[in-house]
Amino acid sequence: MPVPTATIHDNTAAAGRRTGDTVRVTLTPIRAMWYPETENDPGALVWAFAADSGTPMIPGPMLRASERGVFEVTVVNPDPARALTIRGLGARPLALTDSLLVPAGDSTTVTFAAGEPGSYFYTATWHADDDNLPPDEMLLAGALVVDADTATPPDRVFLISSWFTKVDSTRGPPFVTTDWLVINGRSFPDNGTINITQGDTVRWRWINPSRDAHPIHLHGEFFRVTRRGTWAADSASWGQEVVTQLIRPGETFESEYVAHEPGNWVVHCHFAFHTSHFLSADRIPEPTDPGSVDAVDHSVMGMRGMMLRIAVAPRDGLPRRAADSAGTRAIRLVVRAALGMHDPAPDTSLSAGYTEGLAFMKADDGDPPRDSVPAESAMLVLTRGVPVAITVVNQMRAPTAVHWHGMEVPSWSDGIPGLSGGLPKVAPLIMPGDSFVARFTPTRSGTYMYHAHSNELHQIASGLAGALLVVDPASYHPRTERLVTITGDGYLGTGARINGSRHPEALTIPAGVPIRFRLISITADWSITAQLVQDSIAVPWTMVAKDAADLPRAHQVNDTRPWRAGPGESADFLVRITTPGAYAIRVVGNGTDWTTVLPITVVPR
Repeated sequence: MPVPTATIHDNTAAAGRRTGDTVRVTLTPIRAMWYPETENDPGALVWAFAADSGTPMIPGPMLRASERGVFEVTVVNPDPARALTIRGLGARPLALTDSLLVPAGDSTTVTFAAGEPGSYFYTATWHADDDNLPPDEMLLAGALVVDADTATPPDRVFLISSWFTKVDSTRGPPFVTTDWLVINGRSFPDNGTINITQGDTVRWRWINPSRDAHPIHLHGEFFRVTRRGTWAADSASWGQEVVTQLIRPGETFESEYVAHEPGNWVVHCHFAFHTSHFLSADRIPEPTDPGSVDAVDHSVMGMRGMMLRIAVAPRDGLPRRAADSAGTRAIRLVVRAALGMHDPAPDTSLSAGYTEGLAFMKADDGDPPRDSVPAESAMLVLTRGVPVAITVVNQMRAPTAVHWHGMEVPSWSDGIPGLSGGLPKVAPLIMPGDSFVARFTPTRSGTYMYHAHSNELHQIASGLAGALLVVDPASYHPRTERLVTITGDGYLGTGARINGSRHPEALTIPAGVPIRFRLISITADWSITAQLVQDSIAVPWTMVAKDAADLPRAHQVNDTRPWRAGPGESADFLVRITTPGAYAIRVVGNGTDWTTVLPITVVPR
C-alpha cells in the first residue's frame, strides 16, 4: 500500500462535524510522507493525524468550538502492540497530568465541555519519555481553540513544530543532523505570504507544542500580547506591547497589532539557527570560512525554517513613515572584522571559523584606524522625533545587512536583503566595499538594539549587535542609568559577553539612589535568565518596561524573579540598593552550563 503524503494546512479551517454546539471528530495517526519545503525536495516519513478517515495533516487537525461547546473526540490507535497516550482532550482548565490512554489496536471516545476560552493544543505519543520522542512522532499535535461566546474577530492560528534527527553516518558526508523547524507545517520560503492592507488589525494565536522555546519577533510594528497560557490552561488577559515574545515549550499566546506601514515585512523566531540555512531540506555543512563572500547565501532566500513573509498593501488616504526630512542627523557606521579579537571557539561541527571579532564602529568623524576593532559594537543614542540617516559601510569580506530591531521604520530601511521594501524595489545586500543608508525617525523612547540580518549565526555571534537607545533629552539621565548588553556566541556553549566581555568590568552605583538598568539580550542562539544577586541571594528589582514599552502599572512588581529572555528582547529594571557592598547581575544560558557575571559595586552616596 503506497504511503500517503501529508497535507500541509494553515489552521484556517476547523475539523469535525458540528451539530448545534457539539463538535464530533475521529483522529487517527497515519504513517505519511512530510515535505516541509516542496515535494521535489527531501521529505521524512512521520506519523500525522487524519480527521474522519481523511488525509493525514500537518499540523494535526484543528479543533475549535465556543466556550459553551462540547467536543466528542474518538481517537484510534493503529498500533497493535502499544498503547497510545494523548494529552489535551479535556475541559479547560486541565491539570498538567491529565491524559487519555488508547489501548493497542483499539479506539477510545471522550466527550468534554470546551471550558474556558483560550488557545490550546493536543499531542499524542507511544513513548513514556516526552523529552526523547523519536522523530517520527514529533508532529502528532494539533491546535484546540476555545472561542468566547461573544463575537470572535477574525484571527490566524500558528502552530510551531520541530523535527530533529541524529547524524546518519550511512548516508555519507556531510555528517550533519537533519533539523526542520516550521510554522503550520511548512518552512520558509515555501510557506507563502500573509497579505494584508495598511490599517488592518491583525490577530494571531501562537501555539507551541514543540520541545523548543521560540522568541517570536515582528518587524516594523509593536504588537500587543493580549493573552498568555499553556496547553492546559489560559492565564487570562495580559495587555503588554512588545516586538519580541518568548514562547516556551507547552506555552501559547494571543496577540494583535495594526499594520501601519506598507511594504514587505516578516515575523520570525529570533534564534538564529531556527531561521538559518542549516534547516534546508538539503544537508548543509558548516562552511569552513563563514566570513567569506560565498560561504552561504546571505540574502533572504538563503534562510529557512521559522519565518513568515508579510506584504502590507498601501491604503488610499493613510500616511506613510517619512524616510527623510529637515533636520536629519547623519550617522556613519563602519562594519569591520579583526582576527584574534576573541578566544577561538571550540572545534565543534557548529563552530568552524568563528574566530573573527566583528563590530559596528561609529565613524562620524572619519574611519578609525584599520587595525582598530573594539570588543563591543557602538552604542547608538537617538532622540525621539529627530530623523536619522545611518550610513552603514561594509569593510568586511562578506556581505551583511542591518536590522534596527524594534524601530518603526519605512520598509526599505528594515534590513532584510532581498525582501525589505517591495514598493516596488527591494533592499540589497551591503556588499564588501559598499554601503547602505537607512533613513527613519525614532517614534518611541526606550531600549532597543540593532544587529546583522545576514548569516546571523556567524555575524551576530561574532559581535555584529549593539545597543540602541531612543531618548527624550529632558528625561534622559545617564548618571542614574546602566546599560547591560548580553551578546555573543552563547549558542556555542562557551558563554555570552556582557558589555563586550566574558569577564566584564564592574559597574559602580551609589547607595540609596534609584538606578535604571537597561538590559538587552541579543546572543545568537540561546535564551537566558538574568538576576540581580548579592552572594547568590536574589535582590528585588522592578521591571518597568519591555521592548521599549512601559509595563502596565499592575505588572510593575518589585520582586526577586529572574528575567527570562530570548534573543531580541530588552527590559528596563528599577532598583534602589541602600546597603553598600558587592552585588552582581548573573546571566545563565538556558539549557547550557555557562554563566557570565557582571559585578556591581554599590558605594556610599
